[in-house]
Amino acid sequence: MPKRETSMLETVVKLKKKHISKGEEFLHYDYEEMIDRVDGEEDFVNELINMGLPDTESKISQLKHFLNNHDWRSISHTAHSMKGIARSLSFKTLAQHAESLESLTKKAAEKQQERKLVIDKNLTESVSELIEKLEEEFAFIKTLDFKSSY
Repeated sequence: MPKRETSMLETVVKLKKKHISKGEEFLHYDYEEMIDRVDGEEDFVNELINMGLPDTESKISQLKHFLNNHDWRSISHTAHSMKGIARSLSFKTLAQHAESLESLTKKAAEKQQERKLVIDKNLTESVSELIEKLEEEFAFIKTLDFKSSY
């Protein structure tokens, strides 16, 4: 008997069930929201995701470079951009991590611009941890089947 192809909705439902911990649901990708946004055009959803994934990977690489240079402004701008991409594609957890990173570095960028910021080890560690979370979430997203060659 041939193996039936799993739909994206079935995959997401399985993920929801798999990622329940202490009564909290971790929603990595909200397929239902995304499919509503594009009026049910699943092929278009896959196209958008396949355009957004390489850009996200590139931005994670940029974040690491900016962190090495303590360039809080560039980190904040890049995180803001990632947040927009993630929200547009309904990648909920990725968007949350990007928003946290943007928020954390926005204040540091303002102080840096005013030349009132001293390199803070705690800030650097917190930013590094958030970038790592973004990277881990992105690695998980890449495991999802978006019918792509990515």
